[in-house]
Amino acid sequence: MRLRLPEPVPDQGPALEAAFRAYAVELSAEFAVSAVLLITFFTVAWWPLDAWVMQPGAEREAFGVLRSRALVVEAVALAALLGSGWIRERILWLGPLAYAALMAAFGSSLGLLGADGLIWLADAFVGVVPAAFIPLSLKPRIAATALIGGGLVGGFFVVAPETLTQRAGLGQVSFALFAVVFTILIGEILLRVFRRSFMQARQLDAANAELADLSDSLAARVAAQTQDLRSLAAHLDEALESQRRRIARDLHDDLGQALTAIRYALARLDGKISHRTDDIEDMLEDLSTLLDGASGSVRGFLTELRPRVLDDYGLATAAEWLGERVRAAGLACAVTVDPAFPGAADADGLPTTARLDGDLELALFRVLQEATTNALKHARATTVTLALKVDGGLYAAAVTDDGVGFDPSEGTPGFGLLGLDERVRARGGRLDIRSAPGAGTTIRAALPAAEDA
Repeated sequence: MRLRLPEPVPDQGPALEAAFRAYAVELSAEFAVSAVLLITFFTVAWWPLDAWVMQPGAEREAFGVLRSRALVVEAVALAALLGSGWIRERILWLGPLAYAALMAAFGSSLGLLGADGLIWLADAFVGVVPAAFIPLSLKPRIAATALIGGGLVGGFFVVAPETLTQRAGLGQVSFALFAVVFTILIGEILLRVFRRSFMQARQLDAANAELADLSDSLAARVAAQTQDLRSLAAHLDEALESQRRRIARDLHDDLGQALTAIRYALARLDGKISHRTDDIEDMLEDLSTLLDGASGSVRGFLTELRPRVLDDYGLATAAEWLGERVRAAGLACAVTVDPAFPGAADADGLPTTARLDGDLELALFRVLQEATTNALKHARATTVTLALKVDGGLYAAAVTDDGVGFDPSEGTPGFGLLGLDERVRARGGRLDIRSAPGAGTTIRAALPAAEDA
């Protein structure tokens, strides 16, 4: 089993590489302040322990000098980091210089002990290892780590050169080389892990941003397509209503007049027949019955296509007319009209002449018509309530029945309510359907006035 370093991340392009360097500088400047404060704290906090750990005399004096020099370096570094943005922007090469100065202060202070300081120098090599956390590429890292380790060893042997020829001194030099190489290796591993994490995070951010853009674009396209479909549905609905009006007019003007002419002709024929038999009487009666049926069917067609009561008297009266049709079908029906609703009855019980916009009246009427039709055909209801209200500047029409109901979460049953929903949405309104199995159904549409739609 052999040791494998994390694979270096390939060059990711100038923009991403520049972002990584800027992030490394920012992170290093932020942690450099914390590191200096932490080192300063330990420098001061452990000073009282010198009297207990150090031998009186030269050793205790040497450590006093060490702490004094360290505090000077730390104070200068902290003031520079806090007071100069220029230094913070160049922390990746000024930081190792300051750290090398601190290590040189340590080494030169320990060198005052001569050969007795070699044991303390061995412990001081641990101070080289934190240099691994400086995010430098390999060549600058080698130079920076060698400078830091050289500051410690060089500071010691410059003050105590005689120890260099001793076996212990040479051993410390070899240990210093090991500490430098170990720190470079650990630093390179940490940098590769750090750089890979940064690049992956940026790539993930870029992918998320691209996904968000695609999602926004898709949402915009869906919204545009939905709006187009609603506009098309509104146009088709208008075309359908126009076709209904034309068919109703043609039925009334052509077929209705033809049936009236047949009725007059049948009446004249009845008056001119002088010799009557039972067969003739039966034929005349059958023709009259068929004519009445045809006229009733035409009136039913006209009512379904375009009820005259809506055009002539408005929505409030048309709602009362619908209520009468529901009662004629055998169901109990109540119609309530908000007094503020245009066309509501006045104090004398007569409908006012106020009217809503024609398209708005028609849209609300179709809601009442479709909902009452569903209640009659599918709900198996016994009671139906129709209501017209003015609610917060919106004109609302609602139909409530006590029928079998259904589960709205399973989708709107049939295309009638779906068509109503599109009709209401096209006018800027909202269709609410509240129902539950066995609990009846309430269908409510609220639409703004024509100028607000």
